[in-house]
Amino acid sequence: MNSLMLLQKEFPPDIRIEKEAGSLHKGGHSIILLCKGSGVRPREETVDGIHVCRIQPDLPLLRKLAGVPIFPNPFWLWYIWRLIRRFQIDVIHAHDLPMIPFALPFKKWCNVVFDMHEHYPASIRVWYQNHPNLLKRWLGKLRFADALERFSCRRSDFILVVTEEQKERLVRLGIPSGKIAIVSNREKLDLVRSVPADVELERTYGSKRVILFAGNFAGGRGLDIPIRALKKIRARYPDVLLLMIGEGREEAALRRLAEELGVLESVEFVPWQPFEKVPAYIRIASICINPQPASECIDHTLSHKVFQYMALRKPVVVSDSRPIKRIVERYHAGEIYRSGDPEDFARACLQIFQNPDGYYDRNGEQMDREISWERDEEALLRVYQRMGS
Repeated sequence: MNSLMLLQKEFPPDIRIEKEAGSLHKGGHSIILLCKGSGVRPREETVDGIHVCRIQPDLPLLRKLAGVPIFPNPFWLWYIWRLIRRFQIDVIHAHDLPMIPFALPFKKWCNVVFDMHEHYPASIRVWYQNHPNLLKRWLGKLRFADALERFSCRRSDFILVVTEEQKERLVRLGIPSGKIAIVSNREKLDLVRSVPADVELERTYGSKRVILFAGNFAGGRGLDIPIRALKKIRARYPDVLLLMIGEGREEAALRRLAEELGVLESVEFVPWQPFEKVPAYIRIASICINPQPASECIDHTLSHKVFQYMALRKPVVVSDSRPIKRIVERYHAGEIYRSGDPEDFARACLQIFQNPDGYYDRNGEQMDREISWERDEEALLRVYQRMGS
């Protein structure tokens, strides 16, 4: 089958699309991806077997307008129709809520798959809650996204979700269980484990007790919690270092907070790293964290990074969000802290530092099967098989 994936941002990178496309390609399907373009890369190219088409007119202003992923942007609709005819598309595979309205008008000619990376309406409320742009802050309070999500789920042929909790939520909204498949963000274990240790990183950080976060410095991720907990942790272990890898609009605020609390010398911000480098950073960590507090948004998704941490058997500190708590407790992979509580976060870190080898003591092969992308690959291919039958 020929699948047209729709992505609202530039590509590459996108780890979920890369994994899904790789699995579908292996299963005999052809993948065409339509995404935004910035003019840096060509309008069309093949990236790891994915035929990437970018919306990027020559004029910068027109390019900016064309790339806006808000329905009914005529550029997106025109490109989709052209690609359907050119590649004889069988499936439109729309990634996340902004893209699904562009797929539904073509349902007469193609199957439509709604790939829900997260609880998008809840995410909007978190992202825009304290946004400096007043318009976005106002939009975050509207319930239009909830109505659009319900409509899109009913109209789509199949829905992919990341967690059991997300599937349960959709079923409560009246979406038939049979059209929902769980394709999580599990990891390709061999790929993560094949990244060797980095001698330079070990030389730089080998004398530190590293608490590592890798991801986006966005609002609602609870990244202030480890900074607020540092003073208590540092009183017991002066060599502790909070290593934060990534980028985002909250970085300046996090730096100011660390300075105000007098712990800035124990915090280091590292620019965003390519996937090939992240496992080397994980290897030098004593603890890996995912401090996002339990919320309507976080309780319906799972981060790629948590599976990468677990693949390398690193003790984790995570919030009491339902999906991640369930997995970490099942395999004794680390400690759970009460969402929003720096004191309890410090307690969890200190407990690991005191007993660093007391984790992952259950069946390692069983855990590897649980966190391996192969499980998600099988679920994804079954969905495509059903559409092709």
